[in-house]
Amino acid sequence: ASRRLMSSLRLFKYGTKIPRAFQHQYTMVRSFRASASMFKVADYEGKVGELNEKFAEARMEIADALDAKETVYFNEDAKIALEVSAEVLDSYQELLTAIETDGDEATLKDFKSSWSMRIEQLKQETELLKDHEH
Repeated sequence: ASRRLMSSLRLFKYGTKIPRAFQHQYTMVRSFRASASMFKVADYEGKVGELNEKFAEARMEIADALDAKETVYFNEDAKIALEVSAEVLDSYQELLTAIETDGDEATLKDFKSSWSMRIEQLKQETELLKDHEH
């Protein structure tokens, strides 16, 4: 019996086999870790979705402002577009900081590769609006 116990403990120590007495506890710990990481993924995906919606809104507002460039509505439209664009840039920076702090390298790389060009485009378009302000 002691040989079996030692064998089980040795295998447990190296992670290849878990004694039946500990399987319930191990399952509980794994499910807790899995749900915690899934919550982070869901939270991350939700924040990226919100950022995407804000980005689309900012692009729409910029387009509206540029369409009104030679009208009396331009200043008001440009102000709204700049405010929405600032919200997008703030949200991007907050999410980037959160990923750098809490995320892994792959998530950070994916986020930067998918958003860096969009953010640069938004910055260029806001500068274009600022140049056209009356």
